[in-house]
Amino acid sequence: MRDRHRHDWEEDARDRYESDIDSDAREDDGQERLLDESFDNWYESIGRAVARQERLVSVPKQNVFDAAVEVEENVSKKFRD
Repeated sequence: MRDRHRHDWEEDARDRYESDIDSDAREDDGQERLLDESFDNWYESIGRAVARQERLVSVPKQNVFDAAVEVEENVSKKFRD
């Protein structure tokens, strides 16, 4: 009898553990969709932030003064067009 009780207890604990791991067991599809969209938006915003940071810290490999002249020429060309 004692072994039977222990077996039931272990099985009960395993069931509770597995249901805690399976987070989809009690979720609805609408909530899952919102979470997915939220994650996708968050991930894309991180990508944009990283790209923006890379543009801010990128340094031309050529002489800084020559690069400045090219930048000025490109900016003035954009305003002329």
